[in-house]
Amino acid sequence: MKQLQLHRKIDEFLKAGIATASVDVAQGFIHGNEDSKRYFFAQANESWLRWFFDNGLFEELKKKAEDPTKYGYRLSELEYLTRMADKEPQTVVDIILSISITKDTFNPEVIDRFFWITGLLPITQIKQILPKILSENWLLLMSPFSKSGYEYQKMVEKLSEAKDYDALLILTQIILTVRAKEEFADSERFFISDKLFYLGDINATGIFDVITNTENPKKEEFLKVTLDTLAIVVDLGKEREETVFDKTEPFYLLDVDIFALELDTGKRSHLREDIQNLVATAKVLVRSTIGSLCENELETRRIYDTYIATLPDSLTCWRLKLYSITRCPEVFKVEIKEALFRAFNVGERYFEIDGGAEYHRGLIAGFGALDDATKREYVSKVIEYYGATLDDKDREGWRKRDGLEILGYIKTYLTPEEFTISEPILGVIPTGEVVVPHPSVGKVTSGMVLHKSPFNPADITIDELINHLKTDSTPKALNEQYKNDDFLSPRGAEGLSDAIKEDFKIRRVEYLSNLNKFFDRDAIDPVYVYGLLRQVEDMLRAKEAFSTTEYLQLISFFTLIEQSGTEVEFEPAEERPYWADWITVHKSMADVLLEILALMKDSQTFKDNRAQIFSLVKYLLSIKSSPDAEDDKRESNEPAHVAINSVRGQAYRAFVQFTYNEGNKTLSEDVKTLYEHVLATDSSNAVRFTIGQFLASFYFRDIPFITSLFPKLFPKAEAGKEKAYFATWEGYLASSLYKELFEALREYYEYAINIDPETYPDRKYLKGLDETLAVHIALAYAHFDFNIGDPLFDLFWNTANETRHYEFVSFVGRTCITRSQAGDAWFAENNVSKEKLIEFWNWIIATDIPIESKAFSGFGFWINPDKEIIDEKILIQNLSTTLEKSEGEVDWDYGLTRRIKVFAEIDPENTLEIIRHFLLQGNELNSHRRAPLFSIDTEIKEALEIIYTNERLKQGVEDLINLLIERGSSVFWGLKDILK
Repeated sequence: MKQLQLHRKIDEFLKAGIATASVDVAQGFIHGNEDSKRYFFAQANESWLRWFFDNGLFEELKKKAEDPTKYGYRLSELEYLTRMADKEPQTVVDIILSISITKDTFNPEVIDRFFWITGLLPITQIKQILPKILSENWLLLMSPFSKSGYEYQKMVEKLSEAKDYDALLILTQIILTVRAKEEFADSERFFISDKLFYLGDINATGIFDVITNTENPKKEEFLKVTLDTLAIVVDLGKEREETVFDKTEPFYLLDVDIFALELDTGKRSHLREDIQNLVATAKVLVRSTIGSLCENELETRRIYDTYIATLPDSLTCWRLKLYSITRCPEVFKVEIKEALFRAFNVGERYFEIDGGAEYHRGLIAGFGALDDATKREYVSKVIEYYGATLDDKDREGWRKRDGLEILGYIKTYLTPEEFTISEPILGVIPTGEVVVPHPSVGKVTSGMVLHKSPFNPADITIDELINHLKTDSTPKALNEQYKNDDFLSPRGAEGLSDAIKEDFKIRRVEYLSNLNKFFDRDAIDPVYVYGLLRQVEDMLRAKEAFSTTEYLQLISFFTLIEQSGTEVEFEPAEERPYWADWITVHKSMADVLLEILALMKDSQTFKDNRAQIFSLVKYLLSIKSSPDAEDDKRESNEPAHVAINSVRGQAYRAFVQFTYNEGNKTLSEDVKTLYEHVLATDSSNAVRFTIGQFLASFYFRDIPFITSLFPKLFPKAEAGKEKAYFATWEGYLASSLYKELFEALREYYEYAINIDPETYPDRKYLKGLDETLAVHIALAYAHFDFNIGDPLFDLFWNTANETRHYEFVSFVGRTCITRSQAGDAWFAENNVSKEKLIEFWNWIIATDIPIESKAFSGFGFWINPDKEIIDEKILIQNLSTTLEKSEGEVDWDYGLTRRIKVFAEIDPENTLEIIRHFLLQGNELNSHRRAPLFSIDTEIKEALEIIYTNERLKQGVEDLINLLIERGSSVFWGLKDILK
């Protein structure tokens, strides 16, 4: 039975109603095929829900998933139950309660959708399901799928609005389900705070806000749940010997002061937020239970002894206990004494007890409640313990500092005698100063580092500034002088360098007139020279006018550095990788020189200073360390990037600009000598890339000279020169294509085509060698007299290479047909023949060469979405065959879907074939199409409507729709409208 006929039978069955319904027929629909099942449940309304349930049509939900490690939304029964949640909620609940969820029946899709459905139900029904979720531990079963708290948000909101705290108590236990300890058995990490709970983003549920709401009438019950959860979490910690506590915690809260901690549900800042908010919630509940019952000692003690005293002995639990007992100091005098005196009984690890703000806050809150004898004993212990003489003097100093801080918090209780005894041992206790307890481990401070200058250069003369740079303002001197500055706003060399840059904008003439004084290799740090040159470069790039005198002042300054570097080579500073060194200064020299040359052009100033400038270019091309050998090894840096960020790379660009400025029809002898020298001595990928990139700039100025160097430029098949070949060839392919060079380098193109890509150097490229090679061949075909049948063309297409062939096809489409200016005028202006493009398309779909299917997918770019570029009668015919050869893959289908209605009017028969190949591969769905297919219910549907008006093609359209629905189900149901 065809799928469309099956749909009609389902419609008839559901329309007839329950009175005449047959279970066997319904089962037949469900087990017929996936689409008939989906359609059956999709068309059924709420009147069928109980009948389906009573007659066992939800049995699929009781089965274990074939692969419980993954899931998607495929079960039609669950889609139906989701729709029914607000129509027949009680029946939906009955169905969910009837399905046992266990490890043996585990289907993650079922649990996932049951969670979602529960959130859609009214409160009465939610309350019925919560005990099932808790008892069957759905969260544990779903642990491999990292469930989020957002999925519980609706349930929390509903129950909170109804103030149903009994249900919220159960929901809280579900949400706070802690992972099983066995799951961490193989964990090597000590802290596991990002995996403590099965549910991620607990904060997103809103449960913490609900629990701590002042209207919560069940605070004690929620206190029990939160503290039980905390105890379970603490038990996950791995054992450690070096601690004074019995239990080691698997989370980090050392920078948190529990006394000051409040719930923070405003934003998610770190993975530990859930455990921190759990502790904050427990603290709030302690405050609202114990803290409100101090007058009732029996009740206060009952709550403390029942829930708090039983917490494990861990750091956070101990701090929480301390907070609890100091809410009612008169009730818990014994416990307070025990807590405070614990610091004296743990040896050298006393800091675990008194190191946090909690000990000090507990001391402030509870010390006054102790009797006088206990107070005197405590003070005596502090002086004795913290004032002890130790062999380790550093440790002794730390102890005395901590002891003095403790006495400072309780100084109002000290006797005159205690002041007298403690002062020579621990030091003078500050008076009048208010010290606030704080965590021993500070919170992370973040922000942008803003370097500050130690003084304002604008306030002094240039000579005075230079003197400072040589004496008290060296980086070393400033670091020592301002070592205690805030790390986010330190004063130092970087800040001073920035200030000099700003001052340069105002006093440019003064600076440039004194520029040579800023070079003192041994006295003035390069960070300051670099700052000046960076400012010059920024101003030049911003097109700020510089006078000829200022250009020459800069060149003179560079010559000073050149002379020094010629005498003693500049080396990179290994000890300061993040600061500018002299090599960085040379990089700025190359950048500035390049800008100056571009602005000078072929002026008289350039001609008068040619020798000095050429010497600078030659010198900069000799700086060995930039780029260095390591730059060729770094996988993260491709040659083009390294080139523009290196001295020699930018110097070569300055060399190119130098030749432009000369304006000669042929290259000067010294230029040719330098060119040959660089070619012979510089094997770095970066410079070789740049040589290839600017090959045309030298070639057209001296064709015989450069032609003679082709073997050195591109040492093909020359042992030991492979790296140089690939880098230069990559640079050449990355540049514009010139007809003359294309012809001159024909044998090198042949060599490149024959290279096995597996032999390419394993590094990053500006763009792949295969792609750029294909672009050159494509450009030659589109714009030059380079045709099918040319030996190079034939070699390119006869050499199997999917990447090259696809790039050729798609590049022609992108640059000639789907570009916004495409049309007859653009074709004529750019020497592109429409007939030649069509010839290529006809050739590739007819050739016997076994061309890869991927290559044909590039023809998606040959369909302009807005207008007819290629005769669309030809395009439609070719596209039908092309899609068949590409196995339905279209790399860019926007043009196709936009024009498909037009195609249907022009050639309905071939357009039907295009749609068939676009949506199907054989008789299966096209794996290259990804849902959602928005064009199905718009352009494609409209095209099929046009085709369906053709009597000869009606059956073909119906057969296609039938097959699409059978294979793709609901995605294609809308196409049935065409057949009405």
